[in-house]
Amino acid sequence: MKRTLTLLTSLLFALLHAAEPATYDEPNRPQLHFTPAKGWLNDPVGMFYHEREYHLHYLGAPGKANGAGWGDTWVHLVSKDMLHWQELAPSVPGAGGAIGGGSVVVDTKNTSGLQSGDEKPLVLFWNSMKSIPGDGFVGGPWRAEQRVHTAHSIDRGRTWTPSTSNAILAPTDGNEDFRDPSVIWHEATQRWIMLVCRGYHDFCDVFASADLKSWNHVGKAPNGEEPRLLQIPVRGTSEKKWVFLGGDYPMSPPQLGGKYFMGDFDGKNFKAESGARRLGGNHFVGHSFANMPDGRQIWMGWKWLRDEGAPGPWTGGPLTIPVELSLDRDPEDKLTLYYSPAKELQSLRQEPVQLRDQTVGENCSLLTETGIQGELFEVIAEFEIGKAKEFGVEFCKGPAGSFKIGYDVGGRKLTLRDPKGTELLSQILLAKRGRIKLHLLIDRSMLDVFANDGVTWNCAYFKAVQPAQQGIELYAKGGDTKLLSLDLWPLKSIWK
Repeated sequence: MKRTLTLLTSLLFALLHAAEPATYDEPNRPQLHFTPAKGWLNDPVGMFYHEREYHLHYLGAPGKANGAGWGDTWVHLVSKDMLHWQELAPSVPGAGGAIGGGSVVVDTKNTSGLQSGDEKPLVLFWNSMKSIPGDGFVGGPWRAEQRVHTAHSIDRGRTWTPSTSNAILAPTDGNEDFRDPSVIWHEATQRWIMLVCRGYHDFCDVFASADLKSWNHVGKAPNGEEPRLLQIPVRGTSEKKWVFLGGDYPMSPPQLGGKYFMGDFDGKNFKAESGARRLGGNHFVGHSFANMPDGRQIWMGWKWLRDEGAPGPWTGGPLTIPVELSLDRDPEDKLTLYYSPAKELQSLRQEPVQLRDQTVGENCSLLTETGIQGELFEVIAEFEIGKAKEFGVEFCKGPAGSFKIGYDVGGRKLTLRDPKGTELLSQILLAKRGRIKLHLLIDRSMLDVFANDGVTWNCAYFKAVQPAQQGIELYAKGGDTKLLSLDLWPLKSIWK
């Protein structure tokens, strides 16, 4: 009976919103993070750069409400700046809910022989899934008979031609988990490499090909949904290191959600040199843009709002902002992933407010005195730890209180609290030479915080507050702290 009511509620929601045009200004709609006009959004897939355009796909279901099912088509978006997106025709049309993840590569060497004139072929890999009866995760059916398929485009991704073969790869070992094909070019061996997810317990399979058509099994990699194998640059050097990234359900050991492994890849096997580490951003799965002209690794993840219900005509969850991945030594001298907002986000900045060498104490009014207010801000603030027990930035400030993102000195941790004092985020953060640096992007209903030059990245969702709650201020508890510098920019919405 409960399941029937849930489905009826979801169907009613879909019907009520089907005819409503999106305003992109709904109360809980993020203004810096991409969300669809309406319907369901989950995994970002098939991300690449080609001919001065960024392409992003996501598994979408425009007619489905929260909990009614997973993506049943590859929605295709294109952008000049990774911020403002135009929707194109789906690259992989719906097929009864039987659509999985995958990737797109630019075949610059025409190894596939699919080139037409001067246009380099784009080759897309995705997996089909056959539904079987039974209760699955979040009310949807489990999937079976997973197969890898391909399609190609010779018109900059505007149209796609499916392969004439039914499937190019299928499992042969009885394990029907066979999905999320992730393809890269491996320069050292001059061939294409494909990772295929085999579920949450078996290792990923590694396949190799010279022509993107015929594939041979060559090795193994760690387990993870939507697997990605990236060479990520080490800051301040010309060195790059292999990193495996993948998704894992939060309830599965080691309960990391998005995770990564440091290691080495020889063209056949990924040899992990670390255990699973938590991927920043508090998201489930993500993807990076292939074929980037400047060598950057730009990552976007899916922020699954699993327990938040339907926040509006869009549901499932938003995508994260684009984030650049790099490697650096952490305070414990361990090589680790670092994160920074993609530089393209700076185009949203408006007239700045700057402060230098100020004391922050109880009842601070440094920003209030400037008269600045708003919903969307970027803040870069560096503090020197003083006598305060806690300090940071409060936003959405008004008669009903404020959200506070700050540093707990005694607990040596980063914290986010809502106006009621409920802790929404808590993460260990070690001071760097007695200082804490916070880089914040404050959205209408989301907060991204990068700490100490990107050693951590957290993305938190919160219910949008009333329009009157638009104040922003610095705060300290239990004593004073020194603000070394602050740069604050009001931001423009990506929808305007």
